[in-house]
Amino acid sequence: IRSGGEARCQKMTYLESEQRVHCEGDSELVRDGDRARGDKIEWDLTTDTVFIKGNADVLLTDAEAGGESGS
Repeated sequence: IRSGGEARCQKMTYLESEQRVHCEGDSELVRDGDRARGDKIEWDLTTDTVFIKGNADVLLTDAEAGGESGS
């Protein structure tokens, strides 16, 4: 998508006027070693904000330390 990010889902909608990506069904967003999964993901490209709805699972990596954080 941008900045090396990749989104996967059953149905993806890109709203160009709002600079938003909407993913539905087995949604996953991966970028810079970080991963977010959920039933629905909305990604605001303008603010680089991610909203996860339903069965959210997030794994954040600490790029500077080279390890994982969270969980």
